[in-house]
Amino acid sequence: MNRLFLSRSSWLIAASVGVVALPLLAAPTNAPSIQDARTLAAELIGMRPPAETQIYGTLKIRNPGGKSTEVPIRYSITLDTNGWSDIYETQPVGELPGQRLAVRHIDGKPNEYTVASSKTNKQNSAHQSYSIPFASSDFWITDLGLEFLHWPDQRLVKKEMRRGRACQVLESVNPDPGNGGYSRVVSWVDTETGGLVRAEAYDSHNKLLKEFSPRHFTKVKGHWEIKEIEIRNDQSDSRTHLEFNYETH
Repeated sequence: MNRLFLSRSSWLIAASVGVVALPLLAAPTNAPSIQDARTLAAELIGMRPPAETQIYGTLKIRNPGGKSTEVPIRYSITLDTNGWSDIYETQPVGELPGQRLAVRHIDGKPNEYTVASSKTNKQNSAHQSYSIPFASSDFWITDLGLEFLHWPDQRLVKKEMRRGRACQVLESVNPDPGNGGYSRVVSWVDTETGGLVRAEAYDSHNKLLKEFSPRHFTKVKGHWEIKEIEIRNDQSDSRTHLEFNYETH
């Protein structure tokens, strides 16, 4: 199986696992050290995309009231000598303005975020909390930068099977969740590929807030690629599906 490389550093990283979820099977393991967890997080952060990419798709957003909105999106990767950027661009839909997010990854340094809206035509790249929705979806800007892997407190808590894949379960603890931020994120990392099979984010009161999982896969030129991923807000009962179109544009 081949790892999907839509984005090295976004929630779009996913292992090419089966679509049908299998029962969760726990396997006993010796408790790894904190250093092991930090090493794993650093390895995930350091995965450089092999090539520049551009893919079109649709954000399918269902708000807490049940109303659905479809937002066209273009996702791109650009490379340079010191790192790379993930770029997410949406088109205006009704009263919802278009938005452009660039997540800049510099080797050995924190992420840099630049956000622009077609409504204001201004860019914002100042240091601030980016625990805010992207294009009114359930994806926060920090989700799309996998910011939790940059937190200093990383713990490997166990190993277990998820969706038929052997996984390491990584707990990332936020040193300063503040109001509305995540207190911790638990992620299931495919042992073979390094892809994210599932992730759960908890609020500042340690209550489950969001769940992320890849949903469907398709074969493109002989390789398995992710077709759809879902992020669900368990507290508001909203959810967003991100579907990709692999046709040539």
